[in-house]
Amino acid sequence: MKINLSFEIASEDFLKMEKKNLDIEMTDITEDIQSISYTTKIPKHLYSYIVDTTPWFMKEGHKGYNDRGCYPPYKQKIVSTDIRELRKIISEASTYAIERKRIELANETKVICIKFSTGTLKCRTDYNHADAGLKTNISFQYFVSYVKETNRYLFNDEDAPKIKTYYSRKRNSPTSATTAHTDTGGCETTSEFLHHSHNNAGIFEREYTIIAWTKEREEFFEKVQQNFIKLSNELSNFLLNLDNDKVDALMSNSNLILLQNNQ
Repeated sequence: MKINLSFEIASEDFLKMEKKNLDIEMTDITEDIQSISYTTKIPKHLYSYIVDTTPWFMKEGHKGYNDRGCYPPYKQKIVSTDIRELRKIISEASTYAIERKRIELANETKVICIKFSTGTLKCRTDYNHADAGLKTNISFQYFVSYVKETNRYLFNDEDAPKIKTYYSRKRNSPTSATTAHTDTGGCETTSEFLHHSHNNAGIFEREYTIIAWTKEREEFFEKVQQNFIKLSNELSNFLLNLDNDKVDALMSNSNLILLQNNQ
């Protein structure tokens, strides 16, 4: 049995909500019927726009850590025993789509945050503070962030002091924490996850080198990071279980000899 009902749905351009009628398939009523279910489809323009954009809209579903943050496959066809539930599902999807479109049109300012550091630390054993040589660390980190300035006070005054905020639209949560279910799984959402507390942008800026974002720059630093990872893995595999033969191989390496001659 088919019925036709109105729903609040995001418009084709995702700029507003509008009323639209959808066809609802309803369980046929018979003498032995126990319950009635209603089936409809999320409009194609809406489903296509939001599917696979966040963990809760993944076509194949999302499996969180230790059953936390798990979401079932997000299908265009939805079924419920309550029409209100169908309306709720489509309304939530529409609200998300409109907010996502708003963010796209806002053309938020993106930056790349970079931290490269090296350090050498004099080491000792815990037993009797015997000299244990020097420990050298090399660290590289980069990520894309958004930045905006807002008035410090509620009133809109161009001369009022500004507060700068850096934030991400992705969030990584410790897998063992109670917030593991809030991990966005590498997807950008419509939420803002702050990198620092209120009015503490200066501390964040001292910790990271911040440059303007371009697609080419992000791709470059991605390659840099992948090279660091590759080099680290290759060195780790080679130096694992270091023995006399490996040491001799390292000493005979032409690049190392060249480096020594240039000292």
